Amino acid sequence: TLEDNWSLEDVYMKILQPVLIHIGILWETNRIDVYQEHFMSNNIYTILDKLKDRTENIDKRNNSGEDKNIILLSVSGEQHQIGLRMINNLLEIKGWNTFYLGINIPSRSVLNAIKNYQADLIMISVTLHEHLNQARNLIQTIKNNKDTRDIKIMVGGAAFRNYSWEEVGADAYAVDAKSAVEKVEELMKEAEIK
Repeated sequence: TLEDNWSLEDVYMKILQPVLIHIGILWETNRIDVYQEHFMSNNIYTILDKLKDRTENIDKRNNSGEDKNIILLSVSGEQHQIGLRMINNLLEIKGWNTFYLGINIPSRSVLNAIKNYQADLIMISVTLHEHLNQARNLIQTIKNNKDTRDIKIMVGGAAFRNYSWEEVGADAYAVDAKSAVEKVEELMKEAEIK
């Protein structure tokens, strides 16, 4: 598909996202075992890395992101991060400065990362409904800290299909990788205007 001039975003949205949704349904309905879901997920990580390597520096249309820093992470306890990795890759290719922290980062470390990287935006992924409280607590910790309270916070992930993102205290929400990148661009433009 890349040789047929598909963008990385198209590959993610039209091929990998439907595959991931299908894998999730198979797991949720007990039609595949956990080991099978992990095996498939690990293969998708390999595909993500190979695709990113092939498209690195090809799509640097958005140079406005060079002075903006974005932190991406999953809440404590959350193991699902493929969607967040897709977003990170798309943002990097478009020229944004990203700091992908991954999973199981304690709140104090998140605060330190925000200060250290002088973050303009933090993106938090929540896949499982039972981790929504961790997202709410992390966002409250960020908003209650005088050094980090003004940072914009975007959430996304499957947990928000049946739960309002506003209830965790976020400033924005994205339903998928494509809308996340669009929302980042929108939020950063708003910040420039202010």
